[in-house]
Amino acid sequence: MDINPLIKMDYPDPDVIRVDDTYYMVTTTMYFMPGCEILRSYDLINWEHASYVYETLDGTASQKLIGNENIYGKGMWAATIRYHKNKFYVCFAANDTHITYLYVSENINGPWDKRYIKGFYHDCSLLFDNDDKVYIIYGNNDIWLTQLKDDLSAPLEGGLNKIIISDKGNNILGYEGSHFYKINGKYYIFLIHSKKDKWMRTEACFMSDTIDGDFKGSDVLEDDRGYCGQGVAQGGIVDTPDGKWYAILFQDSGAVGRIPILIPVSWKNDFPVFGENGKIPDEITVKSTRPDYVYTPLFGNDDFKSSSNKLDYKWQFNHEPDKTAYKYDGENGRFELFANKVCNDVTQSTNTFTQRTLFPFCSAEVTVDASRLKICTKHKTATSIFFFVFTLFIFSS
Repeated sequence: MDINPLIKMDYPDPDVIRVDDTYYMVTTTMYFMPGCEILRSYDLINWEHASYVYETLDGTASQKLIGNENIYGKGMWAATIRYHKNKFYVCFAANDTHITYLYVSENINGPWDKRYIKGFYHDCSLLFDNDDKVYIIYGNNDIWLTQLKDDLSAPLEGGLNKIIISDKGNNILGYEGSHFYKINGKYYIFLIHSKKDKWMRTEACFMSDTIDGDFKGSDVLEDDRGYCGQGVAQGGIVDTPDGKWYAILFQDSGAVGRIPILIPVSWKNDFPVFGENGKIPDEITVKSTRPDYVYTPLFGNDDFKSSSNKLDYKWQFNHEPDKTAYKYDGENGRFELFANKVCNDVTQSTNTFTQRTLFPFCSAEVTVDASRLKICTKHKTATSIFFFVFTLFIFSS
């Protein structure tokens, strides 16, 4: 079955795990609130919303769009998700606060306990080893491996802490996007980088027999699926209950964003082999653990009616919303946004919210009540008690 691109929406930097018969995937959400969305699947092909890890992050001035500040292009990047001793762990660094966050929960739906790891760990990945030691791998160009305290609060004094891989000679994009695993007693690190002679994302893998040994490896995937030299790379690998392996990596697809791609993985001499003859196959079949399950769409129309009086999961604000500048009446399906400041550009406009655009094309309509629209002569701008910032995008392949 031809299934790539996997999710035809912007879900970049994926990390994926399996817990019993269920797959969970977390991706970058940057400035979106609520943020750090977790998706659920039973076949690695169809995905639905499972939960958000947080409603808001730290309430900083830039996260709230106070003054001329914002965190567009920043926020949380490349989270890692792990399941250890009946608990879910989600870890990521935010590029606006330069803080590393750790969220822990016994249930994928939360509540999530917010914690911190002392230090800033770019594109990090966690590993819970068999001896209960915990490691974090991270970095750009230089990839570091650091042992953490048992409670994951900070590096362990006197513990393992060293550079294990370096790509300093790459002036385009050095190694980053770490994903760390222990498989059949060996340690594997998956990384993204660019070809040194041209821009093209490439996936690499390094392996060591021991945690403190030498990691040796090479590129394992260099394929753009025939699209503009945009290589497929960065993401996690996961096994199925029947012992097969797959990778979910992303491909930059222009204005629609970075879209997940599913790739079969086999093994030769304890080293992963991605795709077929070095290429991503067009047709991939994965056995579902729940063949009759019906998935809830990740996008769709909305009448804004809700018995819980909470916006549907499909909607995210582009920042921490100002609750004084909107009204939501789920019983009657009424959602009102208010202009609370005059802005020179949309990046400073409060309470803009979104659904992700859909590949290869999408459209949207909204009805605006402009009956109380007034002209602000001082600023020569239109303001209204009912205010929408709306942009229509149409994408085509």
